[in-house]
Amino acid sequence: MKKINFRLPIIIVLLLLFSGMTTAQDLETDIKKMEFPSDLALAVFISLKNDNYREFYKCLADKEDMEKILKIKRYESETQKERALAMIDDFLYSLRRDAKTSFEKVIEQGTDYNILWEETIFDDAEYFIEREDKISMTDITVYFQYLDDNYYMFRIIGCIKSHKGWKLFGELEWIGED
Repeated sequence: MKKINFRLPIIIVLLLLFSGMTTAQDLETDIKKMEFPSDLALAVFISLKNDNYREFYKCLADKEDMEKILKIKRYESETQKERALAMIDDFLYSLRRDAKTSFEKVIEQGTDYNILWEETIFDDAEYFIEREDKISMTDITVYFQYLDDNYYMFRIIGCIKSHKGWKLFGELEWIGED
C-alpha cells in the first residue's frame, strides 16, 4: 500500500491562508473591543457599507454597559440612582428602536445622493472626548469617500466609553457632502 504524504497539501493551505488572501474588510469586521472612538466609527461605517444591521447592533450599548456607566455617575440621592437603574430596560428599548431607524435613514439618505454604499471608502473620524463624572463621551463625525473626489459625512451621536470599549448610546445622523 502506498503511503500518502499530507505535508504538501497542508503547506499549500497554510500558504494560502497567510498569503494576504484575507481582505482588509474581513479584518475590519473582527474588531472586538473598540478601544478608541475611531474603532467605533470604522465598525459603524462598515455596517452601513454592508447594510448589515446585525454588525451595527454590536456597536450599541447593552444592559451591562448601562449598569456600569450609571453606577459611576454621581447622583443627588440614592433614590435618584435607583430610579435611573430601574429605567435601563426602557432606555435600551428606545435606543435600539431609534438606532435602527437612524441606521436605515442614513443608508437611505446616502442612496438619495446616488451613493452605492458597497463602493464607499472610509476616510477619517473626527471627535473630541469630554469627561464628566469619570465618564468619557463624544460625538463622532465620520468622513467617507465615494467615487474619486466625492466626500460625505455622517455623525454618530452619543458615544460613551464603557468597560468593554466605545459604545453607541445614541443614534446616527446624515450630514451630507463635505
